[in-house]
Amino acid sequence: QTLQAEIIQLDKPLSLPVEVPQNALKGSGGIGLRVSSSLAKGALDAPRNYMREYPYSCLEQQMTRAIVLDDEKLWKKIAQTMSRYVDSNSLLRYFPQGERGSVELTSLALEFSKLRGWDLPEATVTQLRDGLSSALNGRIDFSGYEGERLLAMKLRAAASLAISGELSKGL
Repeated sequence: QTLQAEIIQLDKPLSLPVEVPQNALKGSGGIGLRVSSSLAKGALDAPRNYMREYPYSCLEQQMTRAIVLDDEKLWKKIAQTMSRYVDSNSLLRYFPQGERGSVELTSLALEFSKLRGWDLPEATVTQLRDGLSSALNGRIDFSGYEGERLLAMKLRAAASLAISGELSKGL
């Protein structure tokens, strides 16, 4: 537990008086000091450590783990199994069997791939783009999606198609 912390720019010599509190327990507590040339350096260590041990395994979490860890090898492994997650509407599901696919998850996969420059199999990319195009054009029954929720889903599909340079084909 951290009881006090301080960030100081070290542009000149620094002296900080430190003393043990009168009521401190012997053998407990301590002082930690970390010096870095940048505030950003090391800022992602905690999230990366967390993701290394991340126990969950849906497709979204697997992709996020690869991105946070900057692990292209893990991404390639996920990409090779991604076709197992595609539903009958050409949208990705969170798990290989079960629920219907998700525009959000499908968009996330295509955008991660495009923005990171990490490939997905071309057949999978084509299939996912077709799914987003179908969602955008109302060829998929999204019962329960109404008003703003339906509009947000369609905008998500359009944005993903635009990022991948395929929006004109989706219209």
